Amino acid sequence: MRSFGEALRTSALGRFWYELSPDVRLVQLVLAAARARREHEAAARRAEEERTAAVRARTPGFEPGLDHQIYLDPPPPVWERAWTVSERILAELAARVRASRADFVLASFGAGIEVHPDPEIRAAFANVLGVRDLDAPERRITAIAARLGIEHVPLRPRLLAHAERTGRCVHGFVGAVPCGGHWNEEGHRVAGETLAAHLCARYAALGRLAGSRPRG
Repeated sequence: MRSFGEALRTSALGRFWYELSPDVRLVQLVLAAARARREHEAAARRAEEERTAAVRARTPGFEPGLDHQIYLDPPPPVWERAWTVSERILAELAARVRASRADFVLASFGAGIEVHPDPEIRAAFANVLGVRDLDAPERRITAIAARLGIEHVPLRPRLLAHAERTGRCVHGFVGAVPCGGHWNEEGHRVAGETLAAHLCARYAALGRLAGSRPRG
């Protein structure tokens, strides 16, 4: 699937815009500013990777394929735009689900380091990133759900409470990233029980509400 930028550049309007660039100074300035912004963001990503590269191999929490800039608060511009797009997608999805007369419930969870059973390891990871905690994504999702009026079930608090209470990881498998990667059997169980309890309570309450309405 093409990105919005690619679609715009190949559209009639986009082709007309780029055809003006050799002769119109204003178009040149706009294109130069856009290029400079992309280069600045790429440099910021490289700097962040270099800043953390030395400790990735020996610091629990770093996982291949994950962009740990999501924990920065405030987030860098590229992540701010990603959050904006995500909110629009959620709004559209919720609207379509409701239009079909179905219920929309959002469940959220984070990466393995966010629910590591050892608080010192979580704190050390946050310190390497230069943030006060690892709660920024959870705060953002909660705020988005509140703005959109979406029912939200945050799984992270229950997973973290279970991991701290038992001392067992809810992510990771033997021979893989310790306490990282996908949920393990215990993580699936805790998440499933949390969702089941929420949905059962939700529909039981709706049933009681429906039963209390006068029939006419």
